[in-house]
Amino acid sequence: MKQIKKGVQMKVAIPTTNDCLDPHFGHCQHFTVYEISDNKIINQTKLSAPPHQPGLLPVWLKDNGISHVIAGGMGAMAKDLLIQNGVAVYTGAQEKHSDELIKDFLDQNLEYADTVCDHKH
Repeated sequence: MKQIKKGVQMKVAIPTTNDCLDPHFGHCQHFTVYEISDNKIINQTKLSAPPHQPGLLPVWLKDNGISHVIAGGMGAMAKDLLIQNGVAVYTGAQEKHSDELIKDFLDQNLEYADTVCDHKH
């Protein structure tokens, strides 16, 4: 994982349903967004996810200023589009409360893997 440097501002989005990581990136209810400064959470908001359309979420997230995404499963196209838009992607995260995931991320203890979904819906 990249080292998180002091003073760096970032917006980390986690696809959530009922405040927990939704294992299907493109089908979540919300994106819980954490604004980070000096490795501390300075703001937390929820964005209602737009209707699922292939290729929409990566651009929508970038347009909302997201710099990092922590996800469970994600299609290869979505992952590639996020990376092309300058968004760092961490897939294969465990299904748990978004607050726990962001704490793991900030503590550099986030467990993730290069996991992509191969479904076409």
